Amino acid sequence: MSSLGRPCMHPRGKTSIRASTATCPVKLLSARRQPTRFTPVSARNPSAMAEARNPLATEKPVLHYWPWFRGKGDPIRMALWLKGIEWEDKDIPFSALKHDQSQFAFFQAPAFEVNGRRFWQMNAILRHLGRTQGLYGKDENDMITVDMCLDTVEAMWVKLVPLIYWEKLSEESKASFYKKHVAKESYNGYNQGAHVDYYEWFVRQSHPSPFITGGQITIGDIALWWGTEMMMRLFKDEIYKQYPLLSSFYERFAEAPGIREYLKSPRRPAQQHAISCG
Repeated sequence: MSSLGRPCMHPRGKTSIRASTATCPVKLLSARRQPTRFTPVSARNPSAMAEARNPLATEKPVLHYWPWFRGKGDPIRMALWLKGIEWEDKDIPFSALKHDQSQFAFFQAPAFEVNGRRFWQMNAILRHLGRTQGLYGKDENDMITVDMCLDTVEAMWVKLVPLIYWEKLSEESKASFYKKHVAKESYNGYNQGAHVDYYEWFVRQSHPSPFITGGQITIGDIALWWGTEMMMRLFKDEIYKQYPLLSSFYERFAEAPGIREYLKSPRRPAQQHAISCG
């Protein structure tokens, strides 16, 4: 018998010592090694998450983007307007855009600044607004749908940039783009994941709900409408003829409360791109 206390039996039959006022070390160790219980992502509520962390509730954010055209600033402005958030549009000097990585990490815009933190990439900014402003849907399934939609719109944007900025919408390049990325019969062809049919897929899978995850607007709906509007400016008649559900979504979203007001607001620039075409 040790002066430290009385013996207790180890599971393997060995004797160990415990203090007279303590619990057996085996039981104590077992209790300490209980697994931590985490709430699975699928059980989280994006709306509740948004209420718990809303940095935009106390500080006016700054959108670093050219205030004279829409471009990739448009869906960000739309989301801010929809949630009633005041923001500052700050013009970008070209010298900073291409030479100061502390201001523009990837030498491109937009950049978003709030609470002293600046971050980049349109979809990252939209996801931040989705998480903090309740624009990500109601559960994990909605969030997955939204993420897929954002990536699908981005895939088309990558194809639109050379058509508009490099080819200047020449008739030849426009015809080639239409055949590969718009015409219904090419939806399962080699198009690098960029096709108008994939836009309509999100509307088909949620039909007859008004938006892609149900009855509430998400950042996915905002991006989808933004991407569809650019396509409508180039191929409106063909899209209305071949994609009726997408066309209905395009009209319905534009009339949604908050969205309708933004589209008519002077906060939305009149020019679509940095160059006049498109």
